[in-house]
Amino acid sequence: MYLHTELQEKTATVFVRGNMEIASAAQVRESIESLISQRVYHVTLDLTDAAHVDSSGMAELILCYLRLRKLGGTLFIQNAPDQMRSTFFATRLLPDDCFRTDLLLTTDSIGT
Repeated sequence: MYLHTELQEKTATVFVRGNMEIASAAQVRESIESLISQRVYHVTLDLTDAAHVDSSGMAELILCYLRLRKLGGTLFIQNAPDQMRSTFFATRLLPDDCFRTDLLLTTDSIGT
């Protein structure tokens, strides 16, 4: 798994590429802990290029969400695989508003 982080003031986007599985899932938590140490408490995790997320990866997402929430922060999960979203929606382990999809800006969406 490969992670790339983009910082913008006090927010960050972490891009995940590859498999988020038992052997690599802790990397996400370590990345978020590194951001927390820099006082970045609002994180978007972009899973557009995540090939597979297993139960270990999902558990790490829950831990990261809870850690950031405890600090008054937020974790948004962008472009999650359908199966993962369905599991989280069914189990309610993460709130529905935690999940986002890419929004395309059009002239209608920006009011021109």
